[in-house]
Amino acid sequence: SNLNPQLYDRLYHLVVTGDYESSPFLQKVYEGASRASSRYNAVVELHLPSSQAEDFSLQEALNYSSYVNADGVITFIDSPDTELTLLPGTDEESIPLVTTGQFSANINQISYIGISYWELGKKIGEEVDYYLPEVGSVYILNTNTSLSVSNTNLFPSLNKSLADRNKLRITVNSISSID
Repeated sequence: SNLNPQLYDRLYHLVVTGDYESSPFLQKVYEGASRASSRYNAVVELHLPSSQAEDFSLQEALNYSSYVNADGVITFIDSPDTELTLLPGTDEESIPLVTTGQFSANINQISYIGISYWELGKKIGEEVDYYLPEVGSVYILNTNTSLSVSNTNLFPSLNKSLADRNKLRITVNSISSID
């Protein structure tokens, strides 16, 4: 765990935690939270497995957060079917949980930080502009059944981005699997 001993007098203790698979992403979340920590009078602790051999479950990560009596937890959810038991802090209230990654309705989180599909569409448009000549096809592999063409603004944003770059002769196709 990375905890700066000089910050023990801060009012709040936040834990950024998760399993080994989500470690690279959570490292970035931790860096961002650490930069903002002084404004919120908080110390931010990163609690991740140091190797795949030392991996622990997401539930064990939350158990640790309860053990150290964290004031809040940020974690990464990799499946909408994830279920977790939130453990109480010393005041018997559940520790507030903020999640990112996949949204799971089964988890009692106070906040979910998701992706801006409009920004993602713009970013994909930039990548297409960089890699593809004037004419061609783009295939977006979408294995997430809850993310359809109709329920996000990813595709309108992508099409606008391509139009802004005069890439009107590029077709965008969404596919759910590769044979």
